[in-house]
Amino acid sequence: IQPLKQGNVSFMDGLVTIDTTGNVVVSGVLRAPKIETNQLIITTGNTDQAIGSGIIVAGESSIDIPTTALNLNSKIIVTFRHDITPATRYYVTGRQPGVSFRLMLDLPTENDAEFDWIIIEAKP
Repeated sequence: IQPLKQGNVSFMDGLVTIDTTGNVVVSGVLRAPKIETNQLIITTGNTDQAIGSGIIVAGESSIDIPTTALNLNSKIIVTFRHDITPATRYYVTGRQPGVSFRLMLDLPTENDAEFDWIIIEAKP
């Protein structure tokens, strides 16, 4: 379209834009049967946050995570950053679509338990 990269190319009144370095910005939903990438970057800091971090405070065994990104088909992945002794299991419960989920340990932790979480929407 522009072999000399003279400027951004815009389609449908700016709904899709390709800049001169090859970045594509889509204002709606991007659908593809397959996506291959070397890096996935998720924007944080908005009210529909689908990724985050938290801490279950020492002596506690649960925490509620507020997020509007949660829906009925969501998959929640949790990774603890260190040992959660004496707890040996953790699980997600208290799923409230559009509101929050609860992360539970089977026993209260001896130390603060830092963790990361991500929500992936599974579309049937």
